[in-house]
Amino acid sequence: SSIPGSKFLAAKWAPLFETNLDGALYVIEAVLPGMLIRKKGHIVGISSLASYFAVPGAGAYSASKKALCLMLDSLRREAKQSGVSVTTILPGYIKTPMTASNDFIMPFILELEPAVKKMMRSIENKTSVYAFPWQMLWFLRFLSIFTNTRIKLIRRKVINFPAAM
Repeated sequence: SSIPGSKFLAAKWAPLFETNLDGALYVIEAVLPGMLIRKKGHIVGISSLASYFAVPGAGAYSASKKALCLMLDSLRREAKQSGVSVTTILPGYIKTPMTASNDFIMPFILELEPAVKKMMRSIENKTSVYAFPWQMLWFLRFLSIFTNTRIKLIRRKVINFPAAM
């Protein structure tokens, strides 16, 4: 279903973009010139698997994380010959105080310590893009090939998501 125009407020999206995209842009702006001069450095951005699939009610989060992914991908291509590496990490759900308050199903949620180890390994290996857990990644890729009607059916029948999601 569509959102009535009167309920869409850009001001509700802005804080997530300020945190998830603008914050990263300002940090990169501060550190990249020195890295380019030294011809050495490594920029790491933490996005989210939510960037692969927009969920109603979480559009601002998904969009801000997708924008971060695209910016990091562009930077990776531009900095390729300069000695600066760029890693994009796309975690799924991780048990933290932030996710503890979520009142929805969080498939394939990971404990904090194993998730951090996975991220550290991808940083140490200078992996370009690292998305995990693989089960959630493939699930989201699978969902993305279906129409909205089929997605609604899958959500309701297979994984028991609320109809509004």
